Amino acid sequence: MRIFIDSADPAQWERFAGTGLLYGATTNPMVFEREGVDASRASKILLAGEARDFGFHELQFQITGLSDPAAAVAEFMAVFETWPEGIVAKVPFCEQTWEITARLDSAVPLTFTTGFAATQAVIAKTLRARYLAPYYGRMLENAHEADKIVDDMRAICQPETRILLASLRTAAQVASLAARGHDTFTVSPAVLDDLLTNETSEAATAAFEEVARRL
Repeated sequence: MRIFIDSADPAQWERFAGTGLLYGATTNPMVFEREGVDASRASKILLAGEARDFGFHELQFQITGLSDPAAAVAEFMAVFETWPEGIVAKVPFCEQTWEITARLDSAVPLTFTTGFAATQAVIAKTLRARYLAPYYGRMLENAHEADKIVDDMRAICQPETRILLASLRTAAQVASLAARGHDTFTVSPAVLDDLLTNETSEAATAAFEEVARRL
């Protein structure tokens, strides 16, 4: 099982790093904006250092500036080279996808992101991507057959490419997908809190502690 935190904020990373649950962190431009984190090259290099310090295996950065693929890849590589063992390139499906992937060094691990169709799994597996990231929550909200699509993606991609389920709204969604055999997730800090909290369990623990105090 691999669980990533979908956050660019080291304060959030620190909150959960001690649980031992996190394989790494994923980011994208919306995450940087939502959390008010600087998305410059210098900032990403510092984030890579912090991710290593927290013991993360991977930190995923999305390649941006796609109107100029050569410059976009050069910008990413300047960050990648500071931690080639841990940084993963997120490449969205779009018109420039193939120029971006052609320009990337073959040593760069890929996550194809903005996944919405099982046909994209054929591409991800053929190009030996490490991950394909479908947006599960957005699929549900747009009345797509989300469960069938992600299950088909998994059947196509195994074992070379992992399905990195993204856009998850609740811990219950994570558990339901895990019960069907999915094993790789990126979740927001709020969903991580949801995973780690169960009021019934906490009440039972409190009752045990109360008895222990009386003994």
